[in-house]
Amino acid sequence: MIDYKVKNILPTSTFLIKELGVQVSPAETVSLTQYSWPVLSNAQTIKDGLNTSNLLFFVDNILLSTSDAITYLTSTTAGGSGEINTASNVGGGTEVFKQKVAKDLEFKTFVGGTNITLSATVDEITINSSAASGDLLAANNLTDVANAATSLSNLGGETAFSKNTAFNKNFGVTSGTVLEGDKNAAIVLNTAKVTNATHTGEVTGSGALTVGSTAISNKSLITAASGMEALVNDAGTLKKVNVSDFLGGGGSETFTLQRIETINNATATDLEYFTFVQNGTQISNSITVTGGDYLYEINFICLNTSSSGRVVVSTDIDGSAVFSQSYKKQPNHSSERFYVSLRKKITLAAGSRVIKIKLTNEGSGTARIFEANIIITKV
Repeated sequence: MIDYKVKNILPTSTFLIKELGVQVSPAETVSLTQYSWPVLSNAQTIKDGLNTSNLLFFVDNILLSTSDAITYLTSTTAGGSGEINTASNVGGGTEVFKQKVAKDLEFKTFVGGTNITLSATVDEITINSSAASGDLLAANNLTDVANAATSLSNLGGETAFSKNTAFNKNFGVTSGTVLEGDKNAAIVLNTAKVTNATHTGEVTGSGALTVGSTAISNKSLITAASGMEALVNDAGTLKKVNVSDFLGGGGSETFTLQRIETINNATATDLEYFTFVQNGTQISNSITVTGGDYLYEINFICLNTSSSGRVVVSTDIDGSAVFSQSYKKQPNHSSERFYVSLRKKITLAAGSRVIKIKLTNEGSGTARIFEANIIITKV
């Protein structure tokens, strides 16, 4: 079924289609599909509205021009069985159909490009190429590819020559060959070269070469770390080892801080420097590590002499806090003691690291920590 519609383009007035008894408000579009074709085609009011440019007429949502719409309504063959046709392109190639204007289907035309001609008959269009098969070869100076010498010359190549088995000489020990004379025997005996240029510096000699001690002593001194490698002499054979095998008795690193005496802080910050014990030897608060991942543990007992005061304890390595927040504790009553144990996995760069602990008192009373222990172990 064909869908017929009219649109009132009057800005303020209602349009009356008196034959149908239909009122169309300003700017309103009304479907007339329910009316038979004889009734619709005989509605002179629609034609008058089209002639006075008060109405627009649509067939299957396609707007017809005034002349096409009046011709359509006047036709005795339109009827309810007709349809509005259009065309479309299929596939992914260049499109041929352009558009439909009223009842006219418009298609694009063909234009021949370089070396392309078009010829048409009643039913067919022929596309011809005027490029000769040799044009591509001529453009590239290869017109005589069948002639090997000419083709090679055109390509800028050299004339072929008769090549021997090596260095344009044949292998052999006779005159004119690669190993003529006694060179073959010298190569077999490896005596053709018995001396080298005289070397000086870390490697010396002109025959047998010697590596001097400066090959080591001239190098920069660094702190050995796991992952570094060294040369060792294993019964006359040089082999490599990981230096971690020589660090701390097999690679273990443990630094232990022990502080027995009490640390007091009444009002201000107290930075404490501890004496560490590593493998039974006392060292300062500056320790030397090989670098990598370590487990940092701190244990201590703390109190505040006033229930209105608060103990604040923080630790840092090289000025950077170990924990994201300081430990803070306010007692329920004066001199209430707390045992604290904190641990965290940290990463330290190789070299000397400075360990500090800071005690702060907040509020009244005196903050105290005692029996403090810090253990730093490589993992």
